[in-house]
Amino acid sequence: MSLAVERYELGPIGTNCYVARAATTAAEAVVIDPGGNAIELERELARFGAACVAILITPRRPARPSTWAPWSGSRWSESATSPPQN
Repeated sequence: MSLAVERYELGPIGTNCYVARAATTAAEAVVIDPGGNAIELERELARFGAACVAILITPRRPARPSTWAPWSGSRWSESATSPPQN
């Protein structure tokens, strides 16, 4: 089993976004630096048969919560804006 990582260029300037899973058959995924195209990523996750369990934002660029707006209606959007609940 090996880590599966897919890269997407999203938004008007092609910002890199990554979807990482423990393996190509894993049912859970982590989205790293989501851009403004939530629909495309949701389709890809569905194609993989995976659900997003976390969203990670890297500090290499200014955090822009406005780019998360398309994700706000999803069932896992809380991951991007709230600390984990124990």
